[in-house]
Amino acid sequence: MREQIFISYRRDGGADIARMMCEALKVRNYSVFFDFDSIHGGCFDDRILNAIENCSDFVLVLSKNALARCVNEDDWVRQEIAFALKCGKNIVPVKVSDFVYPTDLPEDIADISRHNAVDYIRSYYDDFISKLIGRLVSKPDRDKQEDEIAREKVRKEIAPLIIRMYDFLEGKDWASAIKKAEDILDKDPTCPKAYLGRIMGELKITKEETLGSAQVPSLSQNPHFQRACKHATADELKYLKAYEHQNNYAHGVEAMKQAKSEKEFKDAAQWFASNPTYKDSKQLLGECIRQADLARKEVLYQEALKLPLELQADAFAEITGYKDASERRQQISLHFQSLKLVTSSEFREIIASQKDMEERIEATQKRAQSEYQKLEDLREDARKKGERKASEEDVGKILKSSYSALTEAIKKAQLLRNQVTATLDNTKKALNQTVCRPRNPSSCCPTKTLRM
Repeated sequence: MREQIFISYRRDGGADIARMMCEALKVRNYSVFFDFDSIHGGCFDDRILNAIENCSDFVLVLSKNALARCVNEDDWVRQEIAFALKCGKNIVPVKVSDFVYPTDLPEDIADISRHNAVDYIRSYYDDFISKLIGRLVSKPDRDKQEDEIAREKVRKEIAPLIIRMYDFLEGKDWASAIKKAEDILDKDPTCPKAYLGRIMGELKITKEETLGSAQVPSLSQNPHFQRACKHATADELKYLKAYEHQNNYAHGVEAMKQAKSEKEFKDAAQWFASNPTYKDSKQLLGECIRQADLARKEVLYQEALKLPLELQADAFAEITGYKDASERRQQISLHFQSLKLVTSSEFREIIASQKDMEERIEATQKRAQSEYQKLEDLREDARKKGERKASEEDVGKILKSSYSALTEAIKKAQLLRNQVTATLDNTKKALNQTVCRPRNPSSCCPTKTLRM
């Protein structure tokens, strides 16, 4: 569609004035190009230049410092003004009170200062709009004017019907309220109030404010509410969306209270995600996501406890940091390290060595006692034969030599025994640190049958 009026403005300081002018002109059935509403895709520069080329009036909002950046050749406001001057458009500057023309305007837009401006005075807004319209060469769309007259006539006809519909709702005459809503829609299928009345009658609601509560099913999914939003004006859409946001928020709060599982928390999060800027929806959305993650980990934690011990370590690794998952994983790992130790051939050799050493020490002690007894017998025989002095020296030498050999053998045996004992003590300590035990230890852990 070809827009009659192009509004150029600097976003910093001029956006609100431009938007208000756009709405005022559209209400009066003028076709307006305003880049917040009119650009929906394509190259931005091509759309802008095409709109300027096809328009009749070029309205320029001169807010404070609006032309300050026009010294830059690639500045868009400068390019818009230059192109409008080149195309010979009817240029209507709208000057805000604190605007001053720069003294160094580029040559291609210098002529803009020669155009008479309309002063923007907010306190006399209607007079300002009238003066602005007086400077335009565009004319309002006659067909739109006729449509607006017809719509105004219908609005006057349905006004008492809407009042009657709300009377029925307040009196809880649901069938009559629904019938009255249908009568209104027959006359004006674009009436948002009638769609709301239909919803209220079906849900047996007496007050319109209740639409924002959790007792009302999702308004976003209600076909009557969707039609109401489709046909609503900008002002009507604002209060409809307010009900929708209230309704979504109330459902989210209620769902969050009832939620226990990961899915339920995620479903609650969706209500808040529909409008994260409403109240504290953003914070509640984050809390729902956090609770959903905790619920997921709790399920995995409980499932891990039911697994065989050899599978639990990997399961707990997936939820490291949750409850005592990290500690359990470490304990299970230590258990299997100990299990591997006590079932190893090296450990069995240590046990066998200890038994052998004990037998050897016992045999050495018996042999020492036997040898000592023999020496005592020799001493006694020597004494009887009168060879006391000589025999005592010989016996002493024999005893000293035998005793030294015997002592050295015993020391070696004791040293080896101490080494074996230390190894066994370390193994016991490692096993005692293993807190988690399999459900049937005797079936998989030989430590129950080993004799320490």
